[in-house]
Amino acid sequence: MNNSNFLSKFNFYLIFCFLILGCKQDYKNGQFLLKGKLTPPHTTKKIVLSYIDTRGIKIRDTLQIVDNKFTAKGKINGAIQVSLSGNTLSTYTDDPNYTTFFLEPNIQTTLIVEENNFKQAKITGSKTQKEEEELRKKTAALYAEIEPILAERDELVSKGDMHSNRFKQLVIEQEQKLEKIRKIRLNFITKNPSSFLSPFYLKWYFQSISLDSVNKLYNSFDENIKNGYYGIVLHEKIKASSVKSKIGDKAANFELPDKNGNIISLRNYEGKYVLIDFWASWCGPCRKNSPMLKEVFQKFNNKGFEVIGIALEDDKMKWQKAIEVDKVSIWDHVIAGKDNTLGEEYNFKAIPAYILIDKNGLIIDRFLGEDGDIINKLEEKLNSLLGAGHRNFSS
Repeated sequence: MNNSNFLSKFNFYLIFCFLILGCKQDYKNGQFLLKGKLTPPHTTKKIVLSYIDTRGIKIRDTLQIVDNKFTAKGKINGAIQVSLSGNTLSTYTDDPNYTTFFLEPNIQTTLIVEENNFKQAKITGSKTQKEEEELRKKTAALYAEIEPILAERDELVSKGDMHSNRFKQLVIEQEQKLEKIRKIRLNFITKNPSSFLSPFYLKWYFQSISLDSVNKLYNSFDENIKNGYYGIVLHEKIKASSVKSKIGDKAANFELPDKNGNIISLRNYEGKYVLIDFWASWCGPCRKNSPMLKEVFQKFNNKGFEVIGIALEDDKMKWQKAIEVDKVSIWDHVIAGKDNTLGEEYNFKAIPAYILIDKNGLIIDRFLGEDGDIINKLEEKLNSLLGAGHRNFSS
């Protein structure tokens, strides 16, 4: 064989192997590529993409728009739900210039979006996003049925009819529809152990199913799903639930400053039922719950019920302004800062998070996540403990 021909073929083989191996990246080190287009006309100057990177750190990447196009790159551990925002008008997730979707490593995702209509963005390239869209189709009708229920409920709350028979009936109707949605998603999880969407939603419903059931579903997942971001978070949650801040455990004490610098301790509330409200001024769902939480506080306060608001942020001015705007200075507020261990101590990963503690300092219930019915569930619990009360309008 001619040596030059042999060397050429050998070099070609090496280059081919290098390209093949070089393109194959594991999920922990995979890079995503997002290419987006903002359909004109628009007044948006920049786009903000937020996501969790391979280190578990939340990244806020400001993307410049050039010729109506924008690009983003980053490293993520498995498929990740990211958020995209433009000229937002509020801090709430229903803002017309805010949306969420799933990015995946080693894949180019394309996105076409219109100003003031981010929720209808057209997204291609992400398998997990396609699965999410298919799942949404199955729950869309139920969510549409919930909309008028929420509207009527909000109207009754504004009139002070939170305890009427009609309000209770609406709560039941909403719970029935949410339960149907939950079953659809749990069915997806059971049938799709190789989807990154499965640990994402199992984490979401963690509190509503038994730990044994969670373990069984988690153990059925493919290894790369377990090793993705949501699989790791879910596993940590399973371990933490086995050892820390369970119902029946002694609540961890804290000593934190209020707006005047006075130190407030959980021990100061011994002999009372206490709800610890973990929140922040930037948390839309937290603040959306404030009016109903205020109603519950006024109803049970004279029966020995207290609330302590713990802000997980550093900006004291925004914190105090939010308390003033939401008119919730009727209970104590302290600030813990962003870098704290309370999430670990009380075993939660996101806010809003509400921990109910009894007179002896024991955790008797936990209300986690963005479930719109959380405050009603809290009220039902307090009714069983303290009996029906009357709202106090003097505050």
